[in-house]
Amino acid sequence: MSNTLVGLAMGIGSVLSIAIAPVFSSVLENIKGITIKKLILIVYSVQFAVYLAMAFLNLPVFVILPAYMVMMSSVIAVTPLLSMICMNYASKGYDIDFGTARGLGSL
Repeated sequence: MSNTLVGLAMGIGSVLSIAIAPVFSSVLENIKGITIKKLILIVYSVQFAVYLAMAFLNLPVFVILPAYMVMMSSVIAVTPLLSMICMNYASKGYDIDFGTARGLGSL
C-alpha cells in the first residue's frame, strides 16, 4: 500500500465524517429509545469489529481502505456526541474539568 493510498483514504474519511455527523444527530432525534450513550456504544462496537477484521484477517487493499475510511470517519463524527454528553452533565450542575482531558490528550 502506497503513501498516496493512505493519504487518499484519510482525506476521504475526513470528508465522510462531515456527512456522517448529521446522520448521527438525526438518528438521535428520530428513533425513540436511542440515547447518546447507546449510539456511541453502537458506533464503537462497529469500529471494534472493523478493527478486529483488519487486524486478524488477511484482507486485500480494496477492502482495507474503505474499512479504514469508515473507522476514521466514525471516530471523527462521534466527537460532537461526546461533547453533548459533557454539556448535558454540565447543565445538570456537574463540574467538568476539560483542562485535565486536554492535558492527558497531549501526552
